[in-house]
Amino acid sequence: MARGLQTESFVDALTGTSGNATTLATAFGLTNPLDRLVLTANGNLQRLIASYYDADVSVRVEGCSFRQENPRVWDRTVYLEVLGVEFCRAESEVTIQQDSCQELVASGQVGLGQLFRYLNVLPMFFLREAGVDPITGGIWREYTLQCDALTCQIREEFIPGLWELDHR
Repeated sequence: MARGLQTESFVDALTGTSGNATTLATAFGLTNPLDRLVLTANGNLQRLIASYYDADVSVRVEGCSFRQENPRVWDRTVYLEVLGVEFCRAESEVTIQQDSCQELVASGQVGLGQLFRYLNVLPMFFLREAGVDPITGGIWREYTLQCDALTCQIREEFIPGLWELDHR
C-alpha cells in the first residue's frame, strides 16, 4: 500500500522539486496533521508526545533479548505511556555493529532514541510503511533508524485517539 520515504527525500518529495510531488497523506492515507508528525519522528517520538501533553512519557520494557544464533541482534518490545495511558507498542530488531552499544542495549533501560543521543548521532531515518489499522483505527508505522554503531528495524502501533487523551 504505502511506499517508503527517506528523510533526505522528504523535502524534495513533498515540495515537488524531485519531479514526483507527493504528500504524506496520499502516500500513507493519514489526514490528521499530528499523525503525520508521528510518521516522521526520527528517534524523538517521546519528546514530541511529552511536549504535546506537557507530561512525562515513560517506557515499559516487556522484553529485551539477544538471539541465540547471533548475539549482536536483539529483539525488544516496549510500551510507551503518557498520563497513565499506554499509547504505543513498539517491537524492534536492533543489530549492533559496535561493541560500545552492546551493554546499553542489554540493560533494557535505554530507549532507542536515547541510545542515539548517547552516541551523539542523528540516525538516518527510513519510513518503510505506515497506515491506519482497519480494525482499531489506530495508526502504525514501520521504519529504520541507522548509524554506524547500530541499525534498528521498528514497528510501532498507536492507540486510536492518541491526540485526545485527558489533559491535566
